[in-house]
Amino acid sequence: MDSPADRWLRNYEANNPQTVAAYRQPPRNPPPPEAPLFSSRLATDPTTHAPIPASATPGETHGSQDIHALLQAAIRLRRSRGDTQAAFAYRLGVNVRTWQEWEQGRRRPSGPARTLLERGLKELGPGRPG
Repeated sequence: MDSPADRWLRNYEANNPQTVAAYRQPPRNPPPPEAPLFSSRLATDPTTHAPIPASATPGETHGSQDIHALLQAAIRLRRSRGDTQAAFAYRLGVNVRTWQEWEQGRRRPSGPARTLLERGLKELGPGRPG
């Protein structure tokens, strides 16, 4: 037994053959091939992805290296504590989405956010309860 929607569709197709044929044609200008959803400026900037020595602390580097080292230290701390991104963001006092943007390299903390991150690293550092 046909549903009312099936009957309506058959009736529409019978009464509007040109419209139906036009919608079933392939597009004239196909969309471009898939591009990555997120393009990170950090990934193309070799100065921000230089290897960080294991002994490096956030204060040992300068400029964008300093921010990158700070983030890498925070990521290592989060993973060593076994925290989820949401739990770590909560402990730092930042929005979860903001932390995700920082950790995935789409944004970098600056100004007060950087200070907050530095303070959070000191307070949540190894051997400290959280």
